[in-house]
Amino acid sequence: MELNTVFFRNLCLAAFNSLNAYFEAMEQQLMTIKEGDRKRINNDIKELELNEEQRYAEWNLALQKHTTTYDMLYTNFFHYSFVVLLFLVTNDWLHRLCLAVKDIKNPLNPVPSNIEGYKQYLTYAQVLVDDRLWEVVHNLQKVRDCIVHTSGSVIRSRDGKHLRAMAKRKMGIKISSYMDIGDEEPLYLENDMLIIQPAYCKSTISNIKLLLEELCNEVPLKEFDFKASFPEKS
Repeated sequence: MELNTVFFRNLCLAAFNSLNAYFEAMEQQLMTIKEGDRKRINNDIKELELNEEQRYAEWNLALQKHTTTYDMLYTNFFHYSFVVLLFLVTNDWLHRLCLAVKDIKNPLNPVPSNIEGYKQYLTYAQVLVDDRLWEVVHNLQKVRDCIVHTSGSVIRSRDGKHLRAMAKRKMGIKISSYMDIGDEEPLYLENDMLIIQPAYCKSTISNIKLLLEELCNEVPLKEFDFKASFPEKS
């Protein structure tokens, strides 16, 4: 058995734990920078020798720029890019899982290179889990495709109907509407734009980890116990 197969479960879970830690760190960093910029605006306005009306006008212009930068651009850029990254990592580890299954079970089918192919390959190899566990990956692919192919425009996406159904289920994504303006700013302030909320990113990481753990159980691919294999010497 190859080393990549032996350590697959440990390395796979470590990758997704790192993704979760990265998301939380960057989300917190974005909030910190945003708050720092807002404080800078308030301090700068206080130092201007202006009357109250002029000071308010300057503050309003600065705040509009602040909102555009942090709420419309940076937040959407980060969430969009993170979804694309999450899909890339998921695709990679499902491919690696198929290679591990080939190493252990040696099914006749060639190892595929796409999400639907991975599922079919694993099914053929009798690595079976509840279809509902795969749903999170299929949903992630729809969201990723909308970002990559139409820059987040739901109305131009071939999966618009599916994405609107996801939004109605309150899964952590929203679709911007001029008729229903919420707290989040859509990219470019356009209608029918995909809005990714932090809850979607975190729950998707968690559910993909669950899928991979269940697939590992079915192979089976055990977690390598380093402490048991390399006990500390007294």
